[in-house]
This record gives sequence, C-alpha cells and structure tokens, in this order.
Amino acid sequence: DRGQAYGLDSQLIESHVGSVVKGSHTLPEHFIGSDISQEQAQQIVYDFIKKEYGLGVEDTTLISVNSDKFDNRRDWTIIIQDKQVFEGQARIKVKVSGNKVTEFSRFIFVPESWTRTDQEKIMNLKLIKSGLWFLMFVLMAFSSMLGINMLKASRLGLQMIRHKGIFVATVFLIHSVNSFVILIGSFNTSEPFYDQLIRISLSLVTKTLYQVLFYSVFLAIGAVGFIRCRRSNFIQSLLLSCAAASTFLAVNSLFSLHQPFLEPVVGAYDPIGHWFSSLAFCAGYIKIFYLFLSLMIGMFVLLKLLRNFWPNQIWMQIFCSILFSIPIQSFQGASLSISWLILHGFVMGIVLFLIYHFLLQYDMTLLPLVFGFYMIGIIIPEFLYPSYVGASFDALITIGVIAIISLLFYQRAHQE
Repeated sequence: DRGQAYGLDSQLIESHVGSVVKGSHTLPEHFIGSDISQEQAQQIVYDFIKKEYGLGVEDTTLISVNSDKFDNRRDWTIIIQDKQVFEGQARIKVKVSGNKVTEFSRFIFVPESWTRTDQEKIMNLKLIKSGLWFLMFVLMAFSSMLGINMLKASRLGLQMIRHKGIFVATVFLIHSVNSFVILIGSFNTSEPFYDQLIRISLSLVTKTLYQVLFYSVFLAIGAVGFIRCRRSNFIQSLLLSCAAASTFLAVNSLFSLHQPFLEPVVGAYDPIGHWFSSLAFCAGYIKIFYLFLSLMIGMFVLLKLLRNFWPNQIWMQIFCSILFSIPIQSFQGASLSISWLILHGFVMGIVLFLIYHFLLQYDMTLLPLVFGFYMIGIIIPEFLYPSYVGASFDALITIGVIAIISLLFYQRAHQE
C-alpha cells in the first residue's frame, strides 16, 4: 500500500554471521488495524522474541509499555530486558501496530549512575594527567638547564643549536604552509577575515618558534652534550639500534593494543584539506619523532646526572626512568584508567632504562637510529594496511624521510 516503508539493519558478530539488530515496517496513521488489549500485545511480543531471539518469558523482564491510539487502530511499544546477554542493561524494543509486529530493535541502556561514575573516572584521569604533564614540564626544564650547561662547555654547542634549529624550522614551515588552507577554512564568517588571519598567523608563528627552540636545544644536547662513543662500525650500529627499537616497539604494542602486532591508526593524520597529503602525513610523524627524541634526551641527561652522583645506586636511575615514562604514556591518550596508565609507564620505564643501561650510555649517537627504527615500525602497518586511499604511498615517503633524518643525525653526531 502507498505510504508504507520497510527497513532492516544488521551487524557482523564474531562468528562472521549476519545478525539482525533492527527492523521496521512503517505504516501510515490512517492504516486500518486491530485495537487489542495490553495483555494481547505483550503475548504477541513474547511470541516474536521467542521466535526471533530464542528467549523465553523467564529470560526477560518487562520494562515499559506505551500505547498510541489512532483513528483506525492502536499501536503498542513494549521494551523488554534481555537478562541473558548483559544483565540489567541489554534491551529489546518491539512495536506492535494493530496485531502485527512492525518494528523491533536491540540496544544497550546506560543507567544515569553509570554515566556519573564514568564521568567521575574521566575527571580523575584528567587531573592525574594534568599533574603528570606538570611533572614532565619540571623535569624537562631541569634537564634543559643541565643540557645548556653542557652546550656552553662545548665549542660546537651554539653551532649545533643553529644547525638543528634551521632543520626543524624548515620542517615546521613546510607543514604550516601545507595546512594553512585548513586554518583558513575554519574561520568564522561572522568575524572580520583579516582579524582572524592576523590572530591565527601570530599564534602559528609563536607556537612554531617555541617548538623550534625546544627541539633544537635538546637535539643539540643529544649531539654534543653527553656523547660517549665506542666507535662501533655502521653495520653494528644499525643492528644494535634495530634490536633496541624492536624490543621497545614489541612491549609498547602489547600494552597499547593488547596484542603482539601493530595496526594502522585510522585517521591519525587526515589528508583532507592539505595541499599535499604526503607532506601532511610525513610532517605529522616527523613531529612525533622530534618530540619523543627530545623527551628521551632529556631523560638520559637526568640519568647521567644520577649516575655521576650515585654510581652504585642503580635503583634511583630506574625510579627516574619510570617517573619520566609515566607522563610520556599520558601524552599518548590511550590509557583508559589511572592504574593502567601507571602500569604502562612502569613497564616502559624499565624497558627504556635497560636500553639506556646496556646500550645508549656507551654510545648515545645510536639514539636517533633507535627512534628512527621505532617510528618506521609504527608506520609500516599503515603501509601494509592503509587506512585511506593513498596512505600506502604517504607511509612509504615518510619511512624514507625518517630513515634519512635518523642517518643524518647519527652521521653528524659522529663527525662533530
């Protein structure tokens, strides 16, 4: 009949069998149907649930019953609790038009108490993360002061800051120009265009200058300030760095993804709106490379200080590594609870200390190679299982660029 509409929604369950979760047969209000009682409507619903889901009356609990009276029929909407699937919260909604089922759906009801509890946990986690970020700021500020003193003692300190600053500034400038069209697209049409342009430009310049200064100082510290080198050959350096990066990557992937392999992060770098998607993808990972390389250099500066003052107190170095690692895990935003955040940071802190204790304290020039291999390990899944069209090509370019940057940092550190 005219005015009727049908709909059906389904989903895939773990056994890869289609499971219908929602169906509808929309009838016009003037459609003629029966005017049945509530008891009759409930019996129709129980019979339908028994046939569709295999649930008896003893497996369900009646939640609510509502009726709508039209000129030519009466509709009943009945919600049943399914106690077998998810005790107290899994529900089935069935609509009876006249004496026929015309709509059904399965859904999860979230109690208000659950919502309040979840919001409380999120707020506590945000407070803990804010405290950890402040702790990271204090540790990095103290580490930077120590590192700057190291740079002052080196005749190449200022020269290295200038070299690193130019390199980092070039990457940030290219990325800013490539994404500037997105910033323009976010402008509010109710505000003057030039006011927004000036405000965004000043904010972009200020942020870029701060990041260039931060990264250039710590990269220079890593290249000049505290290098001890065994003068290992290049092949040996590559093998050692690859082994260290693989160890760190394997442990981190087990904690982050609960499985011993990596998957691409869908939508991590959205190419839409940039002039060149490859540059956006590449610059995003290079910024992560700079960030974590700088954080590791800051941590290793503090570890060296502790080793010099208390050479026999190795537990203090382990504690410092864990104290540094927990805020780093909070930056990633993947932790869903405080206990999981602390456990993740504890394990990763021990792994980082072991890598430093057995390898990097003897040859700090391997650090860019280690994190270069680590970043490549993160990007490879995006190359194998792309999250969007063109991601494989973008990932391949990014792998090549990060490999070149890591080798340049390693080479210049050995030369200087």
